[in-house]
Amino acid sequence: MTENSTNVRTSKKLAMGRNQPKAVVRWLPRIARLSPSIAGRLASHWFTQPRRWPRPKRELELLTGATALILKNGETAWSFAAGPLVVLVHGWEGRGAQLGAFVEPLVARGFRVVTFDVKAHGSSPGTHATVLDWLPPLFEISERFGEPLCVIGHSFGCPAISLALRRGYHARSATYVAPPDALDGGVRAFARVTALGERGRAALESALSAQTGIRFEDQRVKSFGPSMTTPLLVAHDSDDADVPLACAQTYARHWPGCRVFTTSGLGHRKILHDPAVVNRVVTFVEAQRTDASALERSFDAALCCRAEPGAPPEGREPSAQSENLPPSSQLALA
Repeated sequence: MTENSTNVRTSKKLAMGRNQPKAVVRWLPRIARLSPSIAGRLASHWFTQPRRWPRPKRELELLTGATALILKNGETAWSFAAGPLVVLVHGWEGRGAQLGAFVEPLVARGFRVVTFDVKAHGSSPGTHATVLDWLPPLFEISERFGEPLCVIGHSFGCPAISLALRRGYHARSATYVAPPDALDGGVRAFARVTALGERGRAALESALSAQTGIRFEDQRVKSFGPSMTTPLLVAHDSDDADVPLACAQTYARHWPGCRVFTTSGLGHRKILHDPAVVNRVVTFVEAQRTDASALERSFDAALCCRAEPGAPPEGREPSAQSENLPPSSQLALA
């Protein structure tokens, strides 16, 4: 992940703002010099402890119009309206309702919108979290409401979605807003500002890998991106001080078919509330519904063509589209 001076300053503020006691900042470098492995285990304890922020008024008002759900692991989720499913996924130290600006436009177009707070975030119980804690809510929501037409993620939620997609999670499309292109950027920032040193940083990565079963080198977009087939739209601001714009360019280079659009002056969080960004994303979601409907009609038509002449497939009426289906479409689905 590329860093500039602004990103370094912001990363320092975020890393030092975690819940570790001040004594950790003072003693961790000394422990790292004596025993990097012990320092790595101590650092992983505080590194995985997110802060909880007060919920602003706009989020409280948004959630009054939702149906609250409690998921199997105790996470809190919210469902809005009914229709094809769109899932909203927050980032580290975030909340599902942070993506609330997408709810009303999507509901107005006939979608069901579901969002959730990851373990140890927002209204969900727990004190520690890793990227793995994003996965159970994603899979459970699909079990309840069906395959999402689109999953929209912000910041750290985006690599979590990518990991889910590679582990059998199905979504017709995805939208990433301000996504990092790797998981180790935060680790490196934390190690730098706490003066862990190179051996201490390696020990921290090793401790986190042992805890999650994840190798950091496997979580870089340039490593897994070429194998991805999910249509992806990326929105990123050129003035993002937390995640550099270069990350969006990495998606464009390595994720087949990825489309990127950029903004300026919005930063890492205001981009979630910008009307132009919201409209662009909602338009992308609408296009996926149109494409999905066309595919379903083609598939239905192909099934009719396979049936005996004059006999519709069991449980179906004859399809009007089948008469005009182009031969190439029939061959592609046969």
